[in-house]
Amino acid sequence: MQLPENKTGLSPEQLYNQLDGRSFAEQLELVTKRLIEITSVTDTKGENDISSFLYQFLQQFPCFKTNPGDVWKQTIPGDDLQRKNIFAFNSGTEPSPDTVIFHAHYDTVGITDYGNLQPIAGAPERLKEYFSSQNFHIGAAADALGEDWLFGRGSVDMKSGIAVHLLNFLYYSTHGNEWKGNIVLLLNAGEENDHSGMKAAAEEFLRLRRERNLHYSLAVNNDYTTSLYEGDPNYYAYLGSAGKMLACFSIFGRPVHAGEVMEGLDPTFISSALNQAVSYNTEFMETLPGEFTLPPVCLQQKDSKQGYNVQTAESARMYFNYFLYQESIEDAVQKLYEAAEKIADEIAEDMRKRYDTFLEKTGKQAGTPPSWEIRIEKWDTYCGGLERKGVDVLAAVEKAEKESETLDAREKSFYIAEAVKREDPDKSPLILLFLSAPLIPPVAVKKSDIQEKLQRALEAVQKTYQLRIAARQYFPFISDSSFLSLENKFLPEGERAVVPHMPGGFKAHQLPLQSMKELAVPAVNLGVYGRDAHQYTERLYKPYSFEILPYFIRRVVREFL
Repeated sequence: MQLPENKTGLSPEQLYNQLDGRSFAEQLELVTKRLIEITSVTDTKGENDISSFLYQFLQQFPCFKTNPGDVWKQTIPGDDLQRKNIFAFNSGTEPSPDTVIFHAHYDTVGITDYGNLQPIAGAPERLKEYFSSQNFHIGAAADALGEDWLFGRGSVDMKSGIAVHLLNFLYYSTHGNEWKGNIVLLLNAGEENDHSGMKAAAEEFLRLRRERNLHYSLAVNNDYTTSLYEGDPNYYAYLGSAGKMLACFSIFGRPVHAGEVMEGLDPTFISSALNQAVSYNTEFMETLPGEFTLPPVCLQQKDSKQGYNVQTAESARMYFNYFLYQESIEDAVQKLYEAAEKIADEIAEDMRKRYDTFLEKTGKQAGTPPSWEIRIEKWDTYCGGLERKGVDVLAAVEKAEKESETLDAREKSFYIAEAVKREDPDKSPLILLFLSAPLIPPVAVKKSDIQEKLQRALEAVQKTYQLRIAARQYFPFISDSSFLSLENKFLPEGERAVVPHMPGGFKAHQLPLQSMKELAVPAVNLGVYGRDAHQYTERLYKPYSFEILPYFIRRVVREFL
């Protein structure tokens, strides 16, 4: 089915000129639609396309006609695509070191989930027309029949958030006598995978602070928010953001020909049991009063076979998204280790029973039965054990690192783990637990004076608009806010606290720990509101996002500047 894209194709200059004479909400919708038209899937050249457009759009602002150096690009160091972060700086009429950061990411997830609708994934009006004529997705169809919802990839996550920050920044640049201090705007790349844009931005924020003698009072992200349950009457403001670790299991079985299946132990059998034990398991959730927390879930599970043959797989890989709020990394790793121990014991007992039944059904003479025992190891203790056996682990790691230089960080970690395992003289089944990138710290606004300022702003907005905005500590999804500060309890010993768990070493994470500690910026998320982010039915609720949220953010800024 051929679907026209129906794009406006406005240039940055044309888009800016079309703002004139429109209401603030209309301006926001116009800018959001234009940004949605630019496909900017993470880790593609589309990120360069949109960063170039945003830079040129900012250059149209009157404040940058007179001070062109106050909008600039930062190339992300070591980035294969040479992606750029876009920064802009503006000061009020009255000088002050106090500074608020506005930040938003411009990359999106891919569009393959749109299927044959991919040609119009960036065309909000065409998507609205499509969903209004369908009845297989009742929620999207109902929303498409009205005028309150805006569809398209990035409509919620987070082209609309960029628009809000852009036009609020423009507002402040033309109303300098209403405020004092400074506003720094960051529009960054790479949030949807390894947060490469914000990691690079941390050092740039420090440079700016040193050179302009700034004090960062608050950072405002406006990544998307949504209802937390069916019929949820609240909008949400988050005084921090959840963290996460990527918990990995490299599983080694005992491969055999399918004709001798009962003599082997299939690693996919083990990984399936481990997935059942960990994914969606609420016992792994942290319970925090009033907070929305989530259990782990498997993000990838696959075996090592590259093609068809009749041998069972030699190994399997899997990794879990594991949210962190107040739990330590060490405690979380230990819980996963104990879960793997339990699964290993259960599999051993189950396989003994299956083997006995197999002998009974086939009449096969019982000889020495296979061992069904499975070793469980953490990365550091496993390597230590190999070294005591005389294995040169460091040499194996260094060789594997060179061979895997071009691989994705996660694939590289598994490659190193498997290379080290090949040096192990013990070929019995093994579950090897380790961590890989990304490692994302949780952050939370703890100071009472900052909380009080945010509460005053929140109450004022609720009173003005007669709605409910619930304040929560942790943004329940992952966000760039995590890289603007670092709580000591998360990595009390710095990288030494997690290196023992990492085959690829800490450098694979590229966490700017020192910069994060020095910045120590209190970070909040006051986000646009919508539904179905990362789904082809992704859509933005315009009344809140374009009318209430911009005022809410300005009301918060009033408390800090």
